[in-house]
Amino acid sequence: MLEHITVNISYMTKDKGGCDFYRAMLPLDMLHEQKLASVMRVEKGDDIMRIETAFEGADAVLFPRLAAGEHLMRVIDQLHKDGKAVIVDLDDNIWKVNPLSPHYKDYGLVEYQHVIKDDYGQKKRIDVWKDGRDGFSFKRSRELLLAMQKSLEVADLVTTTTDLLADVLRKYNHNVKVLPNCVDMNRWCPLPLRPHDEVRLFWAGGSSHFEDWQILAPVLPVVMQRFPKVKLILMGTKFAGLLKNIPIDRVEFIPWEDNLSYPYKCAMLGADLAVIPLVDNVFNRCKSALKWIEQSALGVPCVMSGVSPYKEMYDGANAVMVEDNSTEGWIEAISTMIREPVLRARIGGNAQRYVEARYDIRKQAVEWLYAYESEKPKKQEDAWQLAKSAI
Repeated sequence: MLEHITVNISYMTKDKGGCDFYRAMLPLDMLHEQKLASVMRVEKGDDIMRIETAFEGADAVLFPRLAAGEHLMRVIDQLHKDGKAVIVDLDDNIWKVNPLSPHYKDYGLVEYQHVIKDDYGQKKRIDVWKDGRDGFSFKRSRELLLAMQKSLEVADLVTTTTDLLADVLRKYNHNVKVLPNCVDMNRWCPLPLRPHDEVRLFWAGGSSHFEDWQILAPVLPVVMQRFPKVKLILMGTKFAGLLKNIPIDRVEFIPWEDNLSYPYKCAMLGADLAVIPLVDNVFNRCKSALKWIEQSALGVPCVMSGVSPYKEMYDGANAVMVEDNSTEGWIEAISTMIREPVLRARIGGNAQRYVEARYDIRKQAVEWLYAYESEKPKKQEDAWQLAKSAI
């Protein structure tokens, strides 16, 4: 039954990564599943006939993380002429990427040196990012940033994850709407696993989190020495250099999973507690609290840095916050949670209910519909005015 459909949406994806999944596939495919919209996905490498069909039948076309070159700008221009709304989604402050992130290769505009001390205590500078070396190019970064900026400027609507990032993006487009990252609570389900004696301490993240993980480098050796039953569970990236003071037999590493199986894999790990360290800087403040949302959906309690975006999620009972990111604060917070399983259960339950009420995509997908529908009448009116002027 399709009588409830009010808008036809097409969207493009570049890859199978988390950005396209959470910002396009999950919400829009849910709209389609709920018969609130007709949705068609176009993937990188699709034939031209499929792309043309998708665009011709759409009222609105979504481009996540669009860096429009000359060809795509012509496509956008034609979509506008056809009276279709062009929507661009961006979920990171790409103008403030940290030099310690591998993504600096794409967006960096300044060379960067890291200072270390040699065996004699002398300072030594190491070139991390140098223009023209190892694929790092000021010219390429400027071109990419400019292409993404132009994409934002020509969009009818820009969507993003948080109010802080929305304020950044309004420099390029006044019409910005916040559509928070959500999860499918039907997939993020706790499993009836067998009880275990160890305390499983979980962290998940990509290679861009090196600076954030440094917060835990002096914390975890103390915690694991203090509590012999603690086991560290890492998913995604293992910063081996920051684990040298932790017994290797007490570290379990799991590679990334596909987005669709990722919730099940996380549930299978049986985490008792998750840690979410985050350095307080401009780039991180514009991120979303997705890591907390995911673990909270499973009822896993989290100890996290008291900085944006996580402090905005905190209601006093749904997490443990380390306000100053101090080593002592982290050690004490994790230790308290390890000692008190009843506290873990209470905080995990509070967090799960909080996420279920606010970040379940099955309840929130309609917000995407409202945002896209708000552009549909506007574009129809623009097309009508254009037609009248041609008479």
